[in-house]
Amino acid sequence: MLDVQFDVIILTEIWTTNIEFYENILPGYNFYYDLPTEGKVGGVGLYVKNLYTHNHLPSFKLSNSVSLRVENIWIEVVTNNIKYIIGGIYRQIRQLLILKILWMLY
Repeated sequence: MLDVQFDVIILTEIWTTNIEFYENILPGYNFYYDLPTEGKVGGVGLYVKNLYTHNHLPSFKLSNSVSLRVENIWIEVVTNNIKYIIGGIYRQIRQLLILKILWMLY
């Protein structure tokens, strides 16, 4: 195992079927995630070490549309009286391909 303690860890491609695993794998961290609305592939997860004051920021969430679906999660971490906004964003690559094909057709 890696002998390093990270303050924040961001993961992509967490899939909807793996959430229970991710929620229990790293003791000492809180886990936040955003899953795809359609299907089980994709998603983004964010771990933040318990010793930091932190808040989930749902108001920062990027909106989805028919042409562009993104999973994203945002938190505010406070340490030494300094606030940091940290976000994880995941967009499936196939969406780019679909958009390029549509663009080429017009």
